[in-house]
Amino acid sequence: MTEATVTGPEPFALTPATQSDMHALMRWFADAVSARTWGGPTFRFPFDFESIVADAPLRNVTCYMRCRKQYNSARNSIDGSGNSE
Repeated sequence: MTEATVTGPEPFALTPATQSDMHALMRWFADAVSARTWGGPTFRFPFDFESIVADAPLRNVTCYMRCRKQYNSARNSIDGSGNSE
């Protein structure tokens, strides 16, 4: 898949999520309710890198990461919401 660019007050890109995005994803969920709302009833919490890779619905659903356009070439240095680490 290719990335999609969205314009507005602050341009950003939607890029297909990959296994390398899982560290960013791990910061999105503070509790079991939020993790299972996103990942479904079998999504484990607490999780570690191995379990989130196994449980994330990347194989079943197309997931995207929202990145500020200017950071798109360095996706591994953003947190998935477009903020620099």
